[in-house]
Amino acid sequence: SLQAAQDAMENCPKPVVAAVHGTALGGGLEVAMCAHYRVADARARFGLPEVKLGLLPGAGGTQRLPRVTGVPKALEMMTSGEPIGADEALECGLIDEIVTDLRGGAVAFARRVVAEGRPLLKIRDRSDKVAGVDPSVFAQFRASIARKTRGFLAPEYNIRCIEAAATKP
Repeated sequence: SLQAAQDAMENCPKPVVAAVHGTALGGGLEVAMCAHYRVADARARFGLPEVKLGLLPGAGGTQRLPRVTGVPKALEMMTSGEPIGADEALECGLIDEIVTDLRGGAVAFARRVVAEGRPLLKIRDRSDKVAGVDPSVFAQFRASIARKTRGFLAPEYNIRCIEAAATKP
C-alpha cells in the first residue's frame, strides 16, 4: 500500500533523498514529503491540487505540509491548489536544495548528509513551524477567502486539517 511505502521511507535507517523534476503534485508531493530530504531541479513544481476537485490530500499531506512549510504557506497552497516553483519551495523549506544535475546532485547531497552526520528528519514529527501559531490566523484566513470559496466544502476542510496539524500532536 502507499502508506506502507511511506512508512518504509520515513523509517529507513539510511537517508532517503527525494530527487524531484517536473511536477510533484498530490500524491507525488505526499510521497516526497516522506523522504528525509528533498532536492529538485530549477523547473520543478510542487502542490496539493486536490481542492480543485473538491477533495483533500489523502496520503498525509494535510499534516506534513504545514509542518514543513509553516501554516500560512500551507493554507495558501492547500486552499488554492496552485503549485509553487522550486525557488519558492526552497524558500519555504519544502525542499532542501536546488540542483542542476538531478541524479548527480541528489547523490552528492545524500553523501553530504552522511558525511555531516545529519539526522534523518521525519516531517511528521516536526512541530517547529506549527508550534505557537496564533489561532486567530485561521479565522483571518477563512475571512480572506470566504467570497471566492463560498459554496465549496474542500477549502474549509483543508483549513480544519491544517488547524489540527498546528494544535494536535
